[in-house]
Amino acid sequence: MYWACKEIEKGRPASEVIRLILGGSQCYASLGLCLCLALETREVSATTLPIVARQRLWHHDLQRLVQEPHKNLDLLGFGFLSRLTGDKAKAKVYLDQRKYRKREVRELAMLFALNPDDDLRERFKALLAAFPRELPYELEEQRSSAEFTAKLTKQAERWSGLGDRKNYRKMEHQDYVAIQYESLTPLTAEDQERLSESTKSLSNADVLSWAMKTLNEGNTAERWKMHDAIAFAKKNDSKSMFEVRAVIGEHYVQSAIAAIASCVIRDEASEAADRDWAWDVLARVETMREPADLHGSKIPWHPTLALVVALFYSRRADPPRADAPKRLLKLTSFPIDDVQHMAFQALFNDPDERVQWTAARLAFDLSLYWYPVISKTYNRDFSASIKAREESLARALAALESRDAVDFSELPPPWVKSGNKRRRTDLAEDVWIDPDPYFNAQFASKIFTLFPLEAWCESETYRPTIQGLLAKLAAWTGERLVPSWRDRRSQQDLETHLFEWSHTFGAMIARAAPFLELEWVREHLLRPFLVQDKETLQVLAEFASSMVTRHVLDAVEVPSNAFPLLQDCVARVLSDFTFWPSGHRAGEVNGYDMPKLIDALLFVNVESAPGAARFANGDWSSIGIVMPLVTQLVTSIGWSTYVMGKFLTLCERAGVAYPLDDFIKQTSAVLTSIANAKGAWVGTSLPARTAGIIQRLADANYPLRVDQAQGLLKLLDALIDLGDRRSAALQQTEAFRGVREQRTAT
Repeated sequence: MYWACKEIEKGRPASEVIRLILGGSQCYASLGLCLCLALETREVSATTLPIVARQRLWHHDLQRLVQEPHKNLDLLGFGFLSRLTGDKAKAKVYLDQRKYRKREVRELAMLFALNPDDDLRERFKALLAAFPRELPYELEEQRSSAEFTAKLTKQAERWSGLGDRKNYRKMEHQDYVAIQYESLTPLTAEDQERLSESTKSLSNADVLSWAMKTLNEGNTAERWKMHDAIAFAKKNDSKSMFEVRAVIGEHYVQSAIAAIASCVIRDEASEAADRDWAWDVLARVETMREPADLHGSKIPWHPTLALVVALFYSRRADPPRADAPKRLLKLTSFPIDDVQHMAFQALFNDPDERVQWTAARLAFDLSLYWYPVISKTYNRDFSASIKAREESLARALAALESRDAVDFSELPPPWVKSGNKRRRTDLAEDVWIDPDPYFNAQFASKIFTLFPLEAWCESETYRPTIQGLLAKLAAWTGERLVPSWRDRRSQQDLETHLFEWSHTFGAMIARAAPFLELEWVREHLLRPFLVQDKETLQVLAEFASSMVTRHVLDAVEVPSNAFPLLQDCVARVLSDFTFWPSGHRAGEVNGYDMPKLIDALLFVNVESAPGAARFANGDWSSIGIVMPLVTQLVTSIGWSTYVMGKFLTLCERAGVAYPLDDFIKQTSAVLTSIANAKGAWVGTSLPARTAGIIQRLADANYPLRVDQAQGLLKLLDALIDLGDRRSAALQQTEAFRGVREQRTAT
């Protein structure tokens, strides 16, 4: 989208950009993107006609417009939505300001209907008139639902008239002319009532948008003053307002009242009477019933989120609210995932470390999943799981009073052998299955990433316990990914479901490593993932990437154990089957994890981060600290086209700061061993890029020492042998003249 908008800004017609995007594409999302481009430019043409006249897009575009104000909410102010850096951060700011975000498809419909091009206008009119006959079902089952069909038909009939020029009226005013749409189909009494409700709903939605923006930004948003918002909330509040969460209609005012109440609590200067009213509202929100089991629902305006925000900020008041931690602990069992997650966020950022530790123990307990008991009639009994969760919460509430670093519960084994009851009949021996209960790594990956690991690793009280937990999790993850019982004679399909967890745990190791002993980290946290198996690369790649980002690029002082641990990662890469010269397709780097690992070890995993301490901020003056790692990696496997490409990227980013002597040594080793690539360099830009770097470094270090000039000339000779013409020209430049003349005389 960023590229497309920039192309249009340069003067490229929107229709041309849209054709480039859609050419050969069968992706529905591309249509949505192109509709946004049409809205941005208000493009009315034969190219945008079939896009704007697609009824299915109308439903989705209106949903986009409704959700637009809530996309960037960060109610607790932790900056989780602002982690983009460099060009990506600039692109987000740029796109957030685009006009299409406040426009919708019906605006384009009017422009088509009033277009002076008769042929275009009539074609658009015919396409919209067909809306009631071509309903946009998304599921086959919807076709058999009379109620759903009637709903779609009614909506399609309303929209079909927007393509007819006769339905628009010109309204002249003193300073402007307005165009008003008037449907030829008169509104029924039911429609009139629905219109009235919709108007009221839109007004309430506007209030909710104001309240959420104020709550998110921490100051009063434009258009309203806080006392006006409080007056609105009190006027619309009632004792029954929060008995059950509303799904449609009333949910706007319900959520707005809760958000305004939370704003009052956040504002320490608010009056006592208003604060009493606000806490009363939030107490009723706390007991509000959910309409259904909606764990996966995304509801950014959910009233309970406002309660979490209020409890979070009440812990920073003077004095802090004493009952807030217990109330937040109870909210970690809320049926909506987003509420659970935000409650844990608030707890892990509580000023009291006992609250943080208690929340961690509860998160661990909740990550233990108990299988339901399935009856003969296939009914599922979840009573064991429900009981375990209730007991976990009770223990957490009681632990708030304890000052001891109570240990975590026992971690279930990664695998157990099945018994007769769960035995696969197609195998002669028992198979390995999940234990009951088992460690739900998918749940843990969402919550454990919030742990304040750095503070715990620095604490004499909590360090021993958190070390023990990390060691157990490392052993569990390693065995889960590469079971010790698996062999070639008995290959069993494994469903580990560890994609999210592998990345979470890799980052956790990287966060904790600088505070722990080097040899202990190697033995207990890293060793399980240094084995020769592609599955473990998931953890290792994230570990290396996080180590480089956190402790090399961002850290003012690089921790003493950072480079030794990255050295272990280099050794793992060098031993990988991918780089065996005699192997099939030697040097071809595929997948996701190995490329990510190599990018990190060559320090090119972050392109631009102005706030970094080194490298990613454009300052490469201290590049010497990473040369031992880079040299070992490049001299050993730089013949791989992928590795060499990333090495050249490093040289290009470092520019003239790259050490010339190291470059000569590294590149000489690469070109000496290039036969290992088996011709993979042919047709690539690697020789030309290498020559470009030679020219830059030769000019920057002029006059060259004799050994430097000789070393670069040898590199140019090798590049000429690869067919690079630029290298031949470079040998004639001033930097090499003296050495060249000596070679000619000899």
